[in-house]
Amino acid sequence: MRLIRQYIIPIILLTFTVLVSCGKHDTGNASESLSAVLTTGTWHVSYYYEDYTDKTSQLDGFIFTFSDNGVLTAKKPGFTSTGTWSYSEEDEKLWITIGTDQPLKDLTDDYVYISYSQTVVQLREPITSKDCYLTFTQN
Repeated sequence: MRLIRQYIIPIILLTFTVLVSCGKHDTGNASESLSAVLTTGTWHVSYYYEDYTDKTSQLDGFIFTFSDNGVLTAKKPGFTSTGTWSYSEEDEKLWITIGTDQPLKDLTDDYVYISYSQTVVQLREPITSKDCYLTFTQN
């Protein structure tokens, strides 16, 4: 099971990401912007992969809220962290700044979307030499 989670799942996701990245972005619903989707409801990290390591479990229990005013809140029982987020439709980049300690600090970065729908937002870092993927799933 560990072999599957550590190697096979990232390889499958990476393959999927490369195939999707070569084409246009998939918005799932072109009528809603990424900002409008993110500000609806609360989210959790369903996948986080960085530096050839699946780090999803480090973010278990965190609930993320993207507010209209650019405030990003991450909560889990007994803990709250507040940061900022912004999205540029022109650059198609999402900037996240949150936390000063691990594991939230790792999320502070800029991302481009691979695809998004009402319930799932798949992101990657735009620097191709840095292997980083982040998926938010709506609660």
